[in-house]
Amino acid sequence: MEDRNVEIGSIGIISGCRESDQKSEDTTVEIWVDSVSLQPFTQEEWNAHHEQTIHKTRKGAMRIRAVNSAGEPVPNATISIVQNRLGFSFGCEVEKNILRNQAYQNWFTKRFTVTTFANEMKWYSTEAVRGKEDYTTADAMLRFFKQHALDTLAATGLPIWLTEVDVQAPPNVQANYFEQVLREGHAHPQVKGMVTRSGYSPSGCYKMCLTDGNFRNLPAGDVVDKLLREWGGLRVQTTGLTDSDGFFEASLFHGDYDINIAHPLINSTASHSFTLTSDDSPPSPFVVHV
Repeated sequence: MEDRNVEIGSIGIISGCRESDQKSEDTTVEIWVDSVSLQPFTQEEWNAHHEQTIHKTRKGAMRIRAVNSAGEPVPNATISIVQNRLGFSFGCEVEKNILRNQAYQNWFTKRFTVTTFANEMKWYSTEAVRGKEDYTTADAMLRFFKQHALDTLAATGLPIWLTEVDVQAPPNVQANYFEQVLREGHAHPQVKGMVTRSGYSPSGCYKMCLTDGNFRNLPAGDVVDKLLREWGGLRVQTTGLTDSDGFFEASLFHGDYDINIAHPLINSTASHSFTLTSDDSPPSPFVVHV
């Protein structure tokens, strides 16, 4: 038997496996771990880890160059960038009551990019009377969300989604726990989307409501808005000026954007749209004529 170094995660260990047993299924082999050191970390350190992961997996660099009709750089041009659609899939389950409630429709479609139906696609809803299928309500909901460019989910597998996200906790800590769950999911590089189970229902929410019956935010709804603003949503603007060479750079969350460029001295403006995705390589300058 010859000792061989084996590394599991970031822990270096030595096992007694023979050199020929590279893929041995011998369960009698003992693995000993010696001098393992687990270091504590603070909440600030964990938050910094989140930020590093988010910057790497959820954001991208956007480089813009403003030029005039002669192709010369335009310095000090005003740049305004607004996100129209979040690239990370984020949504909430919904019931049929949204079809008849304009206030609910406005609140919901302003925030989310995906949804799933609470019960309207289930057997007991589509065949309330045995042998008589009725998809009228489900079809109306599908049409509504398609009209508003929301994806509808029935089942998910790989890649990883967090669905039916809900928190059962005392009211004084429920929103804080909800925020922690959403932040963990958003920061994990393998999570492709999240759907909460907290949509408004006239009969009462499951464990947690985002809004009251008048669609005013409750504490959990304030968490959603807080995070959406951090992720560039809710029409939050990124603004700045081009430098002496006409360049402007920004780190933006993946998504669909509108950009406006203006310069009062040359009395010119320009508007464009672009999409920033995780597939984008380090960008070449996006040249805009003003």
